[in-house]
Amino acid sequence: DASYQEVESDIEASDWRLEGGYGPFGVQVRDTRYREDEPTDALSLIQMHGLLRLSLSTQLEVDLGLGIVTLDGNDTTSGLSATVPIAWRPVTWCGMEFRPQWASLGGSGLSDYDLGATIGVRYVCLRGGYRWMESAGQSLNGPYLGASLQF
Repeated sequence: DASYQEVESDIEASDWRLEGGYGPFGVQVRDTRYREDEPTDALSLIQMHGLLRLSLSTQLEVDLGLGIVTLDGNDTTSGLSATVPIAWRPVTWCGMEFRPQWASLGGSGLSDYDLGATIGVRYVCLRGGYRWMESAGQSLNGPYLGASLQF
């Protein structure tokens, strides 16, 4: 997956997610880079999870994941993370996904919620949705657009 997120008029993000595996076991890596224009600043969020992928039907998949998260800005902090991604595809050309993730970073919590929809053909689809990321009273929320390759 690759997407662009508009957080505020002077804050934007690029997001890359790669998932692979065999059968019920998978690995997911996600790299989100936030950029601010005024003042010039950057923040990187890297998430890595091992997944247990549970196909509940041909239309519904629920994954259970554990891993680590690294937040790199003015300081670098890492911590443990959990995720429970849910994908619902009622037909082959469209679907919905909810990707929540929770982490503990140096005694502070981090919540990341991604709710999106996909539409496309067999291997390529367009993605759109909204992402909420919150930690210690701060948030980076906004809509996103992107594309996915799936095989």
